[in-house]
Amino acid sequence: MQKVLPVIIFCGAGLLGCVAFLVVTLVRFIKSRRKKEEFTLEDNVVTIKLKKR
Repeated sequence: MQKVLPVIIFCGAGLLGCVAFLVVTLVRFIKSRRKKEEFTLEDNVVTIKLKKR
C-alpha cells in the first residue's frame, strides 16, 4: 500500500491538471466567440477593427 499511494497521488494530480487545462481552454474559446468584429466597406476604404486581449 505504501508503494501504491504515491502513484495514486501523482496520477490524481495529473488528471486534475488536465481537467483544469481543458476548462481554461474551453473558457477562452467561448470568450473568443463572443467578440464582435467590425467591418466597414466604402468606395476605396476598408476599415477593419479586431480587438484582442
